[in-house]
Amino acid sequence: MTAPRLAPAQEVAARLGRRPWWRRLGHEALVLGALWLAYTLGRALAGRHVAGARGHASDVWRLERELRLPDEAGWQHWALGHPALVSAANVYYKYEHWVALGAVALWLLLFRVGRYPWFRRVLVLTTGLALVGHFAYPLMPPRMRPDLGFIDTGVVLGQSVYGPDPRNHGLVNQYAAMP
Repeated sequence: MTAPRLAPAQEVAARLGRRPWWRRLGHEALVLGALWLAYTLGRALAGRHVAGARGHASDVWRLERELRLPDEAGWQHWALGHPALVSAANVYYKYEHWVALGAVALWLLLFRVGRYPWFRRVLVLTTGLALVGHFAYPLMPPRMRPDLGFIDTGVVLGQSVYGPDPRNHGLVNQYAAMP
């Protein structure tokens, strides 16, 4: 009599669980590193095609006004009266996605191995969708729209991850900061 066949996700989880922790970490570091490299290169390529980004940002701004969403520029001007808050927000922006992604991936890979394959699939899917979005609907971040009342607080406080130059160069795509 043969053992019952596991579902594909369960098979992957079972294989992962049988590997020593150091091998799991090494393998996933390579896989996620390759994903990051592919995304970075794709994002850089998308950064060379941002002609419609300003118009798209205006469309989003108008939609936000029609939906009566909170005025981000007003909130930003309030926050500018509290430099420590703005500085903390800039630091959060700079590091949060790396710290959160790394912590969740590590925790799942070490302590919830059965759930890790699902996490990785979602990460690959959302990364792919983000790249499609960067090409299909380039969008200028509000910080690059002083005409709408925004200020680039990273540049003002010297904490910018992009620098004061609004052009995309190298592997930097400032427009990729928009979802």
